[in-house]
This record gives sequence, C-alpha cells and structure tokens, in this order.
Amino acid sequence: MLASLSQKRMDSIQASIGSWSVVNQPNQTARQLASLLGLLQATHFVNLQALVRTRKMNQIKERVLFTRGWEGKLSAEEMNLTRQELHWWKKAIQFPMQANLNLFNPLITIITDASPFGYGAVIRHYNQELEIRGEWDLPIILSQNKRELQAVLKTLQIAFKRKILAQNQDVNLISDSTTVVAILNKHTTTLSLLETLIPILQILEENQCRIISNHIPGVDNIRADELSRFKDSWDLQLQPELFKEICLEFRIKPEVDLFASTNNKQITPFFSRILEAQSEGVDAMMQDWSQY
Repeated sequence: MLASLSQKRMDSIQASIGSWSVVNQPNQTARQLASLLGLLQATHFVNLQALVRTRKMNQIKERVLFTRGWEGKLSAEEMNLTRQELHWWKKAIQFPMQANLNLFNPLITIITDASPFGYGAVIRHYNQELEIRGEWDLPIILSQNKRELQAVLKTLQIAFKRKILAQNQDVNLISDSTTVVAILNKHTTTLSLLETLIPILQILEENQCRIISNHIPGVDNIRADELSRFKDSWDLQLQPELFKEICLEFRIKPEVDLFASTNNKQITPFFSRILEAQSEGVDAMMQDWSQY
C-alpha cells in the first residue's frame, strides 16, 4: 500500500518555492522561511530526504531569528543560499512522492563497522552470509562518526551494484555506533555529516528500499570489526614491472586476475577472497572462466 502527497499539497509547495525564486522581490523574513520549511519538512513521510534537504535552510532561519527576530529579513547572501538549497526541491516536487505503508519486514540484515584502516560488513539473508571489506583512500582524514557512516554507504553501494540487495526490500542495519543508528532512523544529522547521509538516502529512494537501524555493542560486533581491520598476511604481489616484462617475454595478455585483492591485483577485472568494491566477485574457483 502506497501513500502519496495530494496534488493540492504539491501545488502549494510548488507555489511557495516559486515565490522564493523571484530575484527582484523584497527579501523574505525569518517567519516566512519558517513557514516554507514547515511545508517542506511535512513531506518527510513520503520523502526520505526532506529533513536533510532543509537542514541548511533551517540553520539560516535560526541565525536570522536569533539576531533579528521573526520579522527580521534575510540578507542578500542568505536569500541566495536559500535559493540554492531550493534547487533540489524544484526538481523533486515535479515527481510523485510516495511511501510504502506495508508492515516493515526485513529479510536482510547488514552489520557494519569501521576502523582507521577501512570498513567491513556482514550481510545475512536467510541462511546465507556474505562478507564485504574495503580500505579508505589515503590520506585518511575522516572522523569516527563519518567513518562509521561511510561504512554504511560503501556497503550499500556494493550490495546494490552486485545485486545482493534488490528493489523494494526492507533492511535491518546494525551498527555499534549509536550516532549512526540515530542518524539512519531519524533521517537527519549535523551539517558535517550531511554529505555522507544524503547519498545513503538517495540510494535507498532510488531502489525503493526501507531501512531500520539497531545497535550492537562493540564487543559483540566481532566479524565486521575484523573485516574493517583485515590485513591478509598472504597478500603478496609480484613487482608490477617484472609482471609486465614476463607478459612481454611470453607474448601473453592476461584478461583477469583470479586470486587477488585491491592491494595486489596486476590487472582488472579481478576476483578476491572477500568481496571488495572493485572486485568482480569472490572465490575464483567457483567462477565461469570461459568468458575470459
């Protein structure tokens, strides 16, 4: 069963956004911005991004309210910033906003964790279990909360790309970060984490998936933590220059690296021991080699 905004409400939102787009009109007040934000945030039940896409405008409203009062007018710069934030809404409101009202029934559980070295995840679906790992790009400058949220984003991106997750699925995401759990359940966060949360909400909307997040104590989040710190002692590599010389000497051009990782692959595509963002899959002995 689907719920959606009425056409009357859609028209009202479009008209309000339009009134803010007129450049030569007098600057709006904090009260008028609050009224606009009320309309936009009220779409949250059918629009996952409603709260994050009004976060910056809400900060502008609070600043004007604190310094100039309800009837205080936005400065030219504040008006321009507000109009910039409304660009997304102009496009979004042109399409139906709908929400699935069916009982939440998660058949897939994803457990994530992050460390200063990388991220790890365990995906459970019925009796099957799949592991994912990856390393951060250098230099590593992410805060702990951003790392934990990035672990969720990276895992979802890989899971949808590999069709581990399909459209219209409910997901139970488990994290040992209480901050991440709160962010995913409330669909909003601080400005510093918005750039990570927005892609998560986008990928969920694009695939019409719903997510609920639950907390796991860090001491119990053993495997995901191990994957985030995973260092394979057998992750050796022939010197790339020597590999190229051998290929030239024997006049061969390998098409796939069957037993590799992101760290030691000589070519792409490659298969890895644990699923990684760039690998074609896991367990090379179970793959069809005839296509190479």
